[in-house]
Amino acid sequence: MPRLLRVLIPIWVIAFLSESCGDISFDGTANDVPTAGQVKIGFEPGDSFLVSQWLYIFHSQYPKASVTPVFKEKEELVALMLKDSLQGIFIHDTFSKSEQNWLSDKKNATVNEIAIGKTAPVFIASKESVIKGINFFDKELWGNNGISRLIVRKRMCSEEQSIHRFVRSICADSQEFKQHPYVQLRRESLPSDKEIVEYVSNHSDAVGIISLNTVADKRDSLSVALQRMVRILPVQNEKGDYRLPFQSQLSAKQYPIIQPITSYETQGYSGLVKGFVIYANSQSGQALLQKSGLIPANYQGRKIQIDLN
Repeated sequence: MPRLLRVLIPIWVIAFLSESCGDISFDGTANDVPTAGQVKIGFEPGDSFLVSQWLYIFHSQYPKASVTPVFKEKEELVALMLKDSLQGIFIHDTFSKSEQNWLSDKKNATVNEIAIGKTAPVFIASKESVIKGINFFDKELWGNNGISRLIVRKRMCSEEQSIHRFVRSICADSQEFKQHPYVQLRRESLPSDKEIVEYVSNHSDAVGIISLNTVADKRDSLSVALQRMVRILPVQNEKGDYRLPFQSQLSAKQYPIIQPITSYETQGYSGLVKGFVIYANSQSGQALLQKSGLIPANYQGRKIQIDLN
């Protein structure tokens, strides 16, 4: 069951971020207050390290605000949003225009989309595994005679179902996998990223896929410990180079699978959901996102060319 991971935040981080947190100071009446009230917001399970830090700072700055995180997969988050069980969602995807129109019709409200950052799925194997990298067209790896156990994303299922689940959602341009016959997925309890890491570390014939945030925060002791339990596998890109999901390789678009982090909400007023989205996209929220190993939407990096002549 998805659950919030506890994170210890150094005092200097809080002090640094607090200076830039005071940019949400709107006043309003009734529900029209972005810094007070109670809401439930959905997040993808693998972002729990980042989300816990966001909420810690946000709640400390705005004690009248209460944001309860709900960790589910994208499809479940959208379903809960349609039922009004969630007031906003953060997902590793973007809705097409037709999907936004459909959601707008269902909710009878305008759908607001805000880019928050970028992340990536991370392939992991045990340190004893013979697999050194990921190539989606390697029949020895992905075929029927390949790995006997495969864990993809957060779902434990058969090898062929897992391949379909992953490639269909992230590599949709592959005609070979678009026509894969295994379209029915088993609905079962989803293991956390921590459980996937633990399983893979003890099974040399398994490959796991987890969220980047789980193993990318070098200042979080649990994230570092999980990373050391397994080997992070490089993935072959279109040029034939094998790249790892490092921030530098994501920002340079060298890692072949990059996912957006996007927020969606349908509040027709400047309520708490919008207040939290503003915070996540503020200097403070983006600094925490970058600290967590991800790429901020408002990335401030720049290239400098030096002429030595």
